[in-house]
Amino acid sequence: MKAYRLVSGTIVFISFVMFSWWFQKGTEHLYIPTASSQVIDEDYQAPFDLVYYFYHAIENNDWDKIKNMVTPEWWAEMHRSGYRQKWQNAVEKDPSLDFVMFLVANQKIDLEDGWAWVMGKVDWVSGKRRIDDENETIFFIRGKDKWMISSIRLNLPVEVVDRFYEAINDGKFQEMMSLVTPEYWELLTRGEIINSLKQDWEKNRTGVYCVFFLNDFGISPYRGWVKGDVLWNPLTDGEKETPVTLILVNENGWKIEKINGHWNQTK
Repeated sequence: MKAYRLVSGTIVFISFVMFSWWFQKGTEHLYIPTASSQVIDEDYQAPFDLVYYFYHAIENNDWDKIKNMVTPEWWAEMHRSGYRQKWQNAVEKDPSLDFVMFLVANQKIDLEDGWAWVMGKVDWVSGKRRIDDENETIFFIRGKDKWMISSIRLNLPVEVVDRFYEAINDGKFQEMMSLVTPEYWELLTRGEIINSLKQDWEKNRTGVYCVFFLNDFGISPYRGWVKGDVLWNPLTDGEKETPVTLILVNENGWKIEKINGHWNQTK
């Protein structure tokens, strides 16, 4: 066991308590079981349990085990796309890299036709550096005798939305500009919304100003949408929840073009 595992576990426990409070609307889908959960046998019959085994195999650079968990097509794609080399290099350079949990936003399974998917955040920790969460959708198919991972897709529009609200929460309002289209940024600044946000943010004393909860998303090559809920001023009596739909465009990178749900008028 890695020496820092106990410290990581303490951090995870505290984070989990906070997430449990924030995500109380859907706690039954909060996370994929980790080492403290009952260990299932090695045939990986339950598709969502594969997520836990897959990322811990990456953490241990155990690609023989990974090959047994994925389809031949995805195994070939992992080599072709550089996915395997990326993670092999990352683990070799940083042995402290540790998979913590997969925080589930949504999932679906069709037992009759033998397919499933789960989307959410992959949470890693490192003893050397900060590791950003990755928003992913993992797809499964059922073979003759077991479930297998058939592909993994990085959800870049969801990443942009997460970064956008994280920038607001951290008070990094200038960083917001790089995540929206020039036209939308002009609208936000012209309407005094940014100044209003700054004033409201400065009143916050909890350390958490806003939190974004992902509900659903859709992506095409050049456009996308992300739906969720924004919780403003959590942990206070002034807490307010706002359903939002963000429209994004892909023009040399994904940018937020419009937000429906707040800021239709000055917040």
